[in-house]
Amino acid sequence: MADNDISPDIMTFGSLARCCKTPNSVRTFLEDFESLGGRLNKEILTTLIGNMCMVALKPAAVERLLKLSVRQQITPDKKMINIVERFLPDLQKICEN
Repeated sequence: MADNDISPDIMTFGSLARCCKTPNSVRTFLEDFESLGGRLNKEILTTLIGNMCMVALKPAAVERLLKLSVRQQITPDKKMINIVERFLPDLQKICEN
């Protein structure tokens, strides 16, 4: 983004977070977000966790995002908890294979 002289605001990043469908895209998003001085918030983090739970089915990515929330002192809300809880049956199937 910085290469293209784009100055996104928090709403832009919220929209961009919805497009992150792979762990690599999440990593790139977070790097860009941080390099532009963004501060992760609960809504963006919940979106990223939701994508990794419901779209990508990537437990390691979910774990990394949850650890990030602890490091950044972002307390999970009911929506975030519900997303992760709904992912648990899929996680169990992934672990069984």
